[in-house]
Amino acid sequence: MSDRHTAGTITSDALDQLYEQLEARRTIIRSNITKFRSWAHRIRDLEAHATDLEQRAERAEAANQRVRDIPLEPVTADEPTTSWDHGYNQALRAARAALDQQQPTTTEA
Repeated sequence: MSDRHTAGTITSDALDQLYEQLEARRTIIRSNITKFRSWAHRIRDLEAHATDLEQRAERAEAANQRVRDIPLEPVTADEPTTSWDHGYNQALRAARAALDQQQPTTTEA
């Protein structure tokens, strides 16, 4: 025998109970929708942040490459070198060495 009520067999108390169950489920659904919207908003924020970080990394790598592309010896062999030239080359070598070093990576929780 089925527990399903018909319009002719349902009692007022059983109908009230069904409406209470319906309202409880609607409350759960509204709560879940709110949570999902919040999560979706957070995901969009994280995607935007990730895009920003990717763009910053690309710009940083491009800047690093521009430093690597600076000629190490700015004077020709037939020009006399000065202490400035030696200092320039020494600073450029130090900058390149710093760019080539592995930087420690940290992860945020």
